[in-house]
Amino acid sequence: MKHLRERVFMAAILVGLPTLILVLGILPTLKRSKELRQQIQAVNEDYKTLPPFMPLSRVEREALADPKAAWRSRLPMVTSDKARLAHYHRVVGDLQGTLKAAGVPSRGMRSSWDPIKASFSVPGEMGADPHTLALFQDSPDSQVNGWVLEAEIPGPTSHLFRSMAAIHRVGPILEPVGLRWEAGLDFRQQKLLLRNLVLTP
Repeated sequence: MKHLRERVFMAAILVGLPTLILVLGILPTLKRSKELRQQIQAVNEDYKTLPPFMPLSRVEREALADPKAAWRSRLPMVTSDKARLAHYHRVVGDLQGTLKAAGVPSRGMRSSWDPIKASFSVPGEMGADPHTLALFQDSPDSQVNGWVLEAEIPGPTSHLFRSMAAIHRVGPILEPVGLRWEAGLDFRQQKLLLRNLVLTP
């Protein structure tokens, strides 16, 4: 009798344990995997119906062709060193003002745009109003160029994200293109790299 109970117990373990693993472990995993495959297949089917590109709408074409469109003042023609320096002053001033309005201090800035190669911040007391920079309509002889501005953002990491959220409010077109972040026991450096686009001959 004792051996019979042991045999029944062993048989129950040998049959029940794999069944339990199958029901509680393998089958839910297979079900979830099947659902994920179906979702992926549905996304792939939706992607196949998308056009390779979205043609410009009539409103967009009119905005691009409008010589008085607001975006033209954000993409100026820079034709000389004087105009380049004035534009640089405008970008730095607008960026500093935008960051200050967002509650983010800016400790220093530097650029990699000729002829300005030094690492420095343009003084706020520069006399000429940069917003008087003459703007020209683009032409087949002009091309879009960019230069990089690196802004040091002191304070906690939240200042870095707050500054990135405020970039779109700057007048000139600025694109976040890089980030340098370094921290140690007693220091932290956060630098945001921004590209500004201009038209050049």
